[in-house]
Amino acid sequence: MWTDHKPNIDHIRVFGCIAYARSKEGKLDPRAIGCLFIGYLEGVKGYKLWSLNPNMPKTFVSRDVTFDEGSNIKDFYGKEESKDVKKRKIVDVDLPEEPLDRGQDSPQDQD
Repeated sequence: MWTDHKPNIDHIRVFGCIAYARSKEGKLDPRAIGCLFIGYLEGVKGYKLWSLNPNMPKTFVSRDVTFDEGSNIKDFYGKEESKDVKKRKIVDVDLPEEPLDRGQDSPQDQD
């Protein structure tokens, strides 16, 4: 039945956005796991996530999640690659066609 007030949709998240699930593994382990939000489960108070970490199960459910709704999987992998690109610099060098004179006397100059 319709009412005069708008429904609260604050709990709705962007499908396919990057999410960070809190991990409770060990004291020195990473505290968040990079994931992709894939939906909600019926009857469960949690979010269904797809892990981007190859050492974890592919899908799992977590309640303690931080969402980055402005980014997607391309942005997630792009951030990791951009760190390596900043370290490398590509420089174009024009080499002369003739060999450089190294300051050594050639056999023709010796008389």
